[in-house]
Amino acid sequence: MSKKNVMLCGTSISKGIIYDSIANKYRKCEATFVGILDKIFNTKILNISKFGNTVARAEKKFYKSFNENKPDMVIFELGGNDCDFNWDEVSNNPMGKHIPKTDLDKFKDSLETMTTLVKKEGKRPILMNLAPLDPDAYFNWISHNDEKRKDNILSWLGSVSKIYWWQERYNSAVQDVARKQNIEMIDVRKEFLKKFDFRDCLCEDGIHPNDKGQILIANALESYFKTAG
Repeated sequence: MSKKNVMLCGTSISKGIIYDSIANKYRKCEATFVGILDKIFNTKILNISKFGNTVARAEKKFYKSFNENKPDMVIFELGGNDCDFNWDEVSNNPMGKHIPKTDLDKFKDSLETMTTLVKKEGKRPILMNLAPLDPDAYFNWISHNDEKRKDNILSWLGSVSKIYWWQERYNSAVQDVARKQNIEMIDVRKEFLKKFDFRDCLCEDGIHPNDKGQILIANALESYFKTAG
């Protein structure tokens, strides 16, 4: 593939962050999908992704970086943090009203605004949808294995499975934006769901792809660009 200037705007997944259960901390994995992209495009990817990025946080750096670098292509990997809740607040007030970090409509509007700018400049925007999460593992993670905290969060959730379908709404939002804007979308989620048990590709926290998951994403992107160019 000919050399292109590519920018990646995403979350900790795009930074290649995984949870190391042995060291009991987050770290960067050795073989990230971004490293594969570097080789595909024969260039160093401008990766402005950040741990904890919501669409609002990503926007601030995106506009500055895009205007300064004018990349040929921008790949967006966002949504996993936007759909999340402040679980400390939920645990402390399980009878209260709680909202996600980013309202769903706001999330879609922001994605549309950024991708529209890329198109307007004659560049190529591409969306990545969300890798699936493991609701049971993530519930244990946000509960810190504390029974009282588990009871409080569950009384608000109603069901642990709600974590999965709530994230699915934001995944669907990414796909809706791709259709509405008539732009490309790489279906990473499908590659995970093809697995007999995709949980094998996730870290202990239930949300970050592990080394196997990063390779799975890399394979999905490599396959996509071999076909799409």
